[in-house]
Amino acid sequence: MNHEQIRDEALNRWIRSGGDEQSLWADPQLRQGPALAEITARISATPAEFLDPAVDILALLDQLVCHPGGGPLVPGRNRPTDAPRLDDLGDDVRAGAAIAAWLLGSQLTLGRYSVDIGVAHRFLLVSDLAAEMLGLRVAPVAPPRTWFTDDERREEAARWFLLRFGFVPAGEDRDAARAALDMRDSLRRDRAFAAAREAYEHRAAVVSALRAKAAREAAQRYGHE
Repeated sequence: MNHEQIRDEALNRWIRSGGDEQSLWADPQLRQGPALAEITARISATPAEFLDPAVDILALLDQLVCHPGGGPLVPGRNRPTDAPRLDDLGDDVRAGAAIAAWLLGSQLTLGRYSVDIGVAHRFLLVSDLAAEMLGLRVAPVAPPRTWFTDDERREEAARWFLLRFGFVPAGEDRDAARAALDMRDSLRRDRAFAAAREAYEHRAAVVSALRAKAAREAAQRYGHE
């Protein structure tokens, strides 16, 4: 696949995996999390081995992530069978997923963030969600190599990472955080991605409508039982 095909396939996988930006922003539990500087500093400190294409990304996720207060999970056995693949779409997707793993796993070595991220959940599941967000939604339009050289791209990745866990940066409310991310979202700000953006938003709207319909039908069936 060429770069455009990889980008479109990655975005499709993000949507199919349950990626729904509108739902993330509408979540009534959305709250203030760590300061942006905490996340961007961890991105900048990503060890080189995480970015090595020769390192198996799924094995990396399994090795880094463990139950809160416990030991590592058995590799691969707790990952949902329908989780999207992250290891067949090139180096950018792989690197984005690996950096997400580092942002979570670094809590085991560098300490937790000022607001806990992931500790209320099974870490492996949360890791998959973070890896899908940065690997499939962000990396195809903002290559991870730019996260180390461009402050805005690094902030873009950090904001998406926080949003995936139901957080806005410390000191920001929902509206301010959304406006700030919209200004930095490479998929929306780069004219070169105009067609991809329109297709992405259309697919996301269709999938969201189908899920809402299925939920209503399920509720109706439940109500009649």
